[in-house]
Amino acid sequence: MFEIQKREYDLILLDIAMPEYTGLDILSQLKKQGVRYKTIVILTASCSKMEDFKEYSEVGVREIVKKPVGLDRLDNVVKSYLMNVI
Repeated sequence: MFEIQKREYDLILLDIAMPEYTGLDILSQLKKQGVRYKTIVILTASCSKMEDFKEYSEVGVREIVKKPVGLDRLDNVVKSYLMNVI
C-alpha cells in the first residue's frame, strides 16, 4: 500500500523516475484499486504529454511538469493547486 492511499493530501507531486517503483507503477496500482480524485502533478524528464496520462485522469493526474524545473515554476504550480485549500 502506498502512502497516497493512507492519507488525504492537498497535492501529490509524483516523479515518474523513482528508484523502487516508477510513477507509472504507482498510477497503475492506484487505478487498479479504484483510487479516485486525487490531485496529482507528474514530474518527468521525458517527452510525455498530457494525452499520455489521460487514462489516469480519474485517479487525479492534473498536469505534467517537465524536468528540470526551476523553483519559481514549481512554486507557481504548487500555489495554483493549493490556492483554494488554505
